[in-house]
Amino acid sequence: MDPNDNFSEDDFNKFYHKDKPASEEEYVKRARALKKHEQEIKEVNEKFKKGEISWSDKVNKYSDLPADEFISAHTGANIPKIVEGRGLKTPLPEQLVDLESEIFFASMRMNRDDAPDSYSAVDEGLVSPVKSQGDCGSCVAFATGAAVEVCFKKVTGSWGDVSEQHFIDCGYDQNGASGCNGASPHAYAKTWSDGGLGLAHEAQYGYQDTASTYVCPTLAGYNIGAMITSNYYTYSADEDLLKTLVYQYGAVIAAVQAEGAFSEYSSGVFAGCDADTSIDHAITVVGYGTEDGVDYWLIKNSWGSDWGEDGYIKLKRGVGMCSIGTLVAVPICTAVSGATDAPMTTTTAAAPCEDYYSNCGDYASYCDIWGDSFTTACPVTCNTC
Repeated sequence: MDPNDNFSEDDFNKFYHKDKPASEEEYVKRARALKKHEQEIKEVNEKFKKGEISWSDKVNKYSDLPADEFISAHTGANIPKIVEGRGLKTPLPEQLVDLESEIFFASMRMNRDDAPDSYSAVDEGLVSPVKSQGDCGSCVAFATGAAVEVCFKKVTGSWGDVSEQHFIDCGYDQNGASGCNGASPHAYAKTWSDGGLGLAHEAQYGYQDTASTYVCPTLAGYNIGAMITSNYYTYSADEDLLKTLVYQYGAVIAAVQAEGAFSEYSSGVFAGCDADTSIDHAITVVGYGTEDGVDYWLIKNSWGSDWGEDGYIKLKRGVGMCSIGTLVAVPICTAVSGATDAPMTTTTAAAPCEDYYSNCGDYASYCDIWGDSFTTACPVTCNTC
């Protein structure tokens, strides 16, 4: 199913425009990791073709990373039962229970019957484009930014394109935030709500994709008509509560285990986490529904739009898959008075567009049949530049 699951390490580096590892030891380590992941992907896809499972996998830009490197660079959430890395950090003992938050969630549990059977903030036009955290354990900053952008859209009609780098640098060492070394799931929203802080736009303060000096710059606040005014979080949530919150607010910060099969997801409803999994990655839940009889959560990730289903994953709902529902955090925003700033535009350099294979033209008729894996390899032939 995936024409890229037979790559050599050299093919992989060329296809994803990566430099060859400097040392032979690192090169061999990555080559072994790639072959291991390719075999896992083939096994999953064979089961998918036979109808034995509800999701498929594919080779992606992370497929040659050993587990320890993937954890440290591409997640970053820290909470109890966490494999530290990727961007999720274990909170301090005094942060585990927040009385104001528990009162808030108790009231929300009273309203859980109001949520419909399915909901999608994406379909409502509330969700901003998918971003990528790159080689930094900053998933909490991206999950927070995604949730805040939905909140702003509901209040003002605009996403605002929040600067994640602003969270990372100006929230450093507060409420359990450690920059590219991760953060507690509620860290940034709490810091901004408690301090009444303004937000920066991505065009003002772009993402650096690497560990920075964590110096908070002096920037003019970007006012689009709303600000973060409160933040609620709990480490004793459940999926019923999560459903209520997603319907009520459109986007909720949550956490999952991303190491392993989750990171290789391609399509369908994912159900590949083992029982009693740890948690290592913050994501944003933006909907829920049912596909082919399987209930799922619709999750916006922070690994770029070329990962999963255009940057999203459908995760099996109602069974605690990948420990979803253990943690929830909800930033609340409120309209503010005064003149709003003019819209800003964030520009990014276009990726090079070229056919990877010299014989792509011989297989032009397969563009629609083989889907994303083939069109990524042959974008000129398939007119997807």
